[in-house]
Amino acid sequence: MLQRKHRSAARAFVLSHGRIPDALERLFERLQDADAKSATKKWTTILGLAKTYSLDDVAHAAEKSMARGSIDGDAIALMLRQQNDHVPAMCFSQNHGAAEEGSVVNLALYAMAGMVEVAC
Repeated sequence: MLQRKHRSAARAFVLSHGRIPDALERLFERLQDADAKSATKKWTTILGLAKTYSLDDVAHAAEKSMARGSIDGDAIALMLRQQNDHVPAMCFSQNHGAAEEGSVVNLALYAMAGMVEVAC
C-alpha cells in the first residue's frame, strides 16, 4: 500500500514510533536532501525489499550503501541479493580456465561470473 501511496509514507503510523531502524530513517533524510520530490517514492521502494528480506537486513544493506556513498535503491537491492541469495556451485568451477604454460586463458568464465546474478 505504501508504494502506491508513497507521498503519505513520511506520516504513516506503521512507520512511526521507532518501528523503522535508524539506518532507514537516515537514508530517508539523505534521499530528501538529494531530491525531496522523489524521496518518498524511492524510500518506499527500498522499504518494499522487506517483503523479500528482513527489515534488519534491508537496514544493514542501506547502512553499507550509505557508507560507500550511495543512496540508490538498486545498489541496496544488489547488496541484499549478493548477501542472501544462493549462487549455484556449478557457476564457479575451479577447473575451468586453468592455464598451462604457453596456453591461452579462457576468459569466458569471467564474463559468466559477471552474469551469474541473471543467468543462474
